[in-house]
Parts: sequence; C-alpha cells; structure tokens
Amino acid sequence: MPKVLILCPYPLREAPSQRFRFEHFLSELSKENEVNVASFLDLKTWKILYTNGQWLSKSLGFLKGFVRRFALVFQIAKYDIIFVHREEVPLGFPMISYVFAKIMKRKLIFDFDDAIWMGNVSEGNRKLAFLKNYKNPVRLMKWASVCAAGNEYLGAFAMAHCSDVRIIPSVIEEPDNYRECKNKDEKILSLGWTGSHSTVKYLEPLYPVIERLHEDGIKFYVISDQRPPLPHPPLEFVKWDREQEIDQLRLFDIGLMPLPNQEWAKGKCGFKIIQYMARGIIPVASPVGVNTKLVNENRGSLAEGLEEWESEIRFWIGNPEKRSEAGEAGKLFIYNGFSKRSQLLNFLHLFEL
Repeated sequence: MPKVLILCPYPLREAPSQRFRFEHFLSELSKENEVNVASFLDLKTWKILYTNGQWLSKSLGFLKGFVRRFALVFQIAKYDIIFVHREEVPLGFPMISYVFAKIMKRKLIFDFDDAIWMGNVSEGNRKLAFLKNYKNPVRLMKWASVCAAGNEYLGAFAMAHCSDVRIIPSVIEEPDNYRECKNKDEKILSLGWTGSHSTVKYLEPLYPVIERLHEDGIKFYVISDQRPPLPHPPLEFVKWDREQEIDQLRLFDIGLMPLPNQEWAKGKCGFKIIQYMARGIIPVASPVGVNTKLVNENRGSLAEGLEEWESEIRFWIGNPEKRSEAGEAGKLFIYNGFSKRSQLLNFLHLFEL
C-alpha cells in the first residue's frame, strides 16, 4: 500500500481552505493508501494566529512548527508521495519538498487555491509580512510532478512552471445536506454574507446599499468568526459554527460576494458562491475572476457600482418565481461540478504512481 504524507499549514477540521480541498477526501484516499497528515501549526497557535499581538505565543508556536518539520526530514524516505497544500513552511526554504522531489526523485503534489505567490497578509500579522517568502509557491510548482489548482486563473500561472496542471475546484463536502430545502416564509427575505474577518473589508463599500435595503425591512446577516467593524443595525451578526454552518446559511435568500478588481482577487475560487448556490441562495457578486464562470443570469447576478448592486438585489427580491428557478439551477450546477462526488475521482487520480 503506497504511503502518503500530507503537509498542510493548519490543524485538521479548522481551516476552510483545507476542509474543502482535501480533508473531505481523506476517508476515500485512506482506503488505497496509508496516509499521514502533518500540520505546521498546532491547534493552540491556530486559535491566536489572526489576533492582534500575542507575538511571544505566536513565535513559540511557529518555532514548534519548524521543529516538527525538521523532524520529518529524517522520515520522508518511507513515503511514496508527498502532498503539499498551499505551503510546507510559512517562511524559509521548503527543505522537505526539495529533498523529496529533487534529490529522492519521488512524487510531489502541490495543491493551492489562492494566488499565494502574491503578497496578502492579515491585519493581525502585517508587521511580520516581510518574513513571508513568496518565492516558495513557484518553487513548489517547479518541483511538483503535478499541481492541483483551484481555478483556471491559478492553473494558467502554474502551467508556466509545471508540466502537469489539473484544475480541481474547492467543493462542498455533503451536497445532499446542502440540497435539502427548509420551509421558509417567502414573504420574509433577507441578505447575507459568509466569510472570515480578513475578507469582511470587501463588504464595506456596499454598506450604503445594505442600509437602504434595511430601511425597507430587508435583514442582512453576516456569518463570520468575528463581529465585523460595521455599524449595527442593519447588521445581524452570527458567529460561525462549523457544526451549524449549513443551517446558518438557511438564514438568508440572497448572498453577496463583493471583490475588488485586483490580480490577487482573480485567484479566489468563489467558494462563497458555491456555498450559496448549493443551498439555493441567489448569489450577487462582483464580476471578478472565477465569479464570472460561476454566475450567470440564470442562477444569479454580477454587479459593478452601487446602483447596479442595489438594482440586482432588488430584482431578485421582487421576482419570487425567477428566484426559485435560479435557485434550482444553481443547486444543479454545483451538484454536477462543485460537489465532493463530482471531483472525487479527479482528486484520487492525483495520487496515481
């Protein structure tokens, strides 16, 4: 049975990037392979990673991570395949990947879902941005036998460095749960957004629209790990809960995904939209990157400028029949191309020797 080592930044079941790219395939992967997952950060450090300050605790947590990675260098000879999600180490040189792929000549798989070769650091850790090594993603692409990119934009970049690039989107874990509809009062509509504290800043330009809609009785829910720095009302904050995330999405009928028209944003994989459509929620999104591939007039709207955002949102509010049709079209689209079931074989084929 082939032995597989998975190197990832964060503890299992904590980071969305990991959960929706490789973690939900682990049970199937383990049927044909002996799998070991090694995260860089432990759970204690992960819980304080995006907070302000606590530099000593963060530094100790990172030091422990480097010690764990160093210890692995002496164990990699027993593995047939190494799968790296996003990064081997957050800074410094990815020694394990280099030794395994370039010296031992074994199979390295590099998986990524963001334009991680560009600078993008959370506000809580901006003082340490200079330590980040943005050359490492390109190094990993060059050393990898195969790269798994989250969308076509990312894949096009990887093709300049790797001869075998496969597009595998981030997918929903349990499509049947998402597709179960809950009875709702169609007269009571609401808007919503789900995401982390680091991306809630993209909502701020839309606040005048949200405020006007609130005056007309439209609630606005924000599902996040932290309460965003936006005024209340009209914001209804719901603290994200991993065990309740599907039920939490049932709170709203129209989901927003604003993004700035920047190169880094073009690398985003549109997972908010995927989650929305899997629930029959109508997405209204910026026409940036993969959003233009996911959303069309039959299953949502793309919008630029405040007037267009408000117009598109009001269109879906005022057209219940079209909203129902678009919701069903969105669920079918996601089920066919962005569910675990639809991408399982593509993922498992990465590990063929």
